[in-house]
Amino acid sequence: MKGYGNPEWKAKADGEAGGSRVSNNPTAVWLDRIASTARPTAAPTARWASATTLDAALTQGTGYIQFVIYNLSGRDCAALASNGEFGPNELPRYKAAYIDPIAAIQADPKHASLRIVNIIEVDSLHHGWIGWDSNFGPTAYQLLAAAVASRSNIGMLIDTSRNGWGGTARPTGPGATTSADTYVNGGRIDRRIHAGNWCNQAGAGLGERPRANPEPGIDAYVWVKPPGRVGRSTLTQNDEGKGFDRMCDPTYTGNARNGNNPTGALPNAPISGAWFSAQFQELMRNAYPPLS
Repeated sequence: MKGYGNPEWKAKADGEAGGSRVSNNPTAVWLDRIASTARPTAAPTARWASATTLDAALTQGTGYIQFVIYNLSGRDCAALASNGEFGPNELPRYKAAYIDPIAAIQADPKHASLRIVNIIEVDSLHHGWIGWDSNFGPTAYQLLAAAVASRSNIGMLIDTSRNGWGGTARPTGPGATTSADTYVNGGRIDRRIHAGNWCNQAGAGLGERPRANPEPGIDAYVWVKPPGRVGRSTLTQNDEGKGFDRMCDPTYTGNARNGNNPTGALPNAPISGAWFSAQFQELMRNAYPPLS
């Protein structure tokens, strides 16, 4: 089944040297503010409105399309990169002003031929955060409840847009047996300094290309966060509710949440969601499986 190819992302990728090798892969469309739920009067830009995107998907002859529902009330409780439009006590307004319009657009009968995949608040499902004592138990409960509700017929989508890692430095086996740490770290594919480091990681690479049913129990490998889209490492005025997150700053020495380690982020990143050529080139260079 053909997935929706975001023409705006494709144009950015095609504009990069070697980018045409990956530009035809389907990527998710992020609905990150109220404005993305309305049909624009002018030509769509980087944040395509949901209605316009669905129309484009029909024109493409798309079988499925992926949306990220990303504007949760109080969504960024620990940082400033993407505080969003709703405070932590504005859940009713979040539902009325953001969720209800999306649901109405997607329910339009003319979109009935499309399989619409809604991915809820990706940051909430990053394994580096789920491990906190305060949310590990509740997360496990929610996943178990979902499994029970679906008669254990629940699968997984795995975002492989940044998990290739390493390029020529990718480990091929475990380390020396001189100690447990040496043995484990020598073969550790995820080379982040700390699992809580999420922003523009140096050394990251494209992972498996999007495809369905790659392994038992895995529904698909997907590119939810489009390669080349970034978190921000500098403070820039904007009207998108996005602030400066020190976790995107390579000079930041960390905090308790990442074990007071360096962030491992690439320098000079633009506003979150904007195109970052250096990161895109890094992802292609370190891709696994390698790009041909």
